[in-house]
Amino acid sequence: MRDRDRRRQQNREHGWLCHTRKKEHALLGAPKVPRRRLTPGTVVWAHVPFEDGAGEKLRPAVVVGREGRGVRIRRLSSSPTRLRYDFYLDLVDLEPAGLDRPCGIDLRSTTVVDLIEVLDIVGELSDADFLRLQMAACLHELLIGELVESTTCR
Repeated sequence: MRDRDRRRQQNREHGWLCHTRKKEHALLGAPKVPRRRLTPGTVVWAHVPFEDGAGEKLRPAVVVGREGRGVRIRRLSSSPTRLRYDFYLDLVDLEPAGLDRPCGIDLRSTTVVDLIEVLDIVGELSDADFLRLQMAACLHELLIGELVESTTCR
């Protein structure tokens, strides 16, 4: 009886160790996103923190700049409720951006995430969408009266 309990315990520990090693391998083996590809206008999947700081969400985002290991991004949303608000800029060209449903860029603020939080690059904004984003972000900041360091409208 005692031998059987000891074997069960060993099996549990071995299974836990194998599970832990698999998770570590998956994390270590995850392909890293090259920094040189994180240029303004690049559409990425990233862990984006909520505005209140309580948690995060994996979502698409647009890169607007880099700061060392930090990547400055704007959130993308495909929720239909975004259409109620004026601070979303709808994308026109979804295919080059690598998106499969209509999305809007949140113009209210930018967020800086660590490079490791960027999981994948899915596409690039078209030239027209990138220009529209720059103009809309500048206009939004001027209307709100706040200049955020991330834009080039100065």
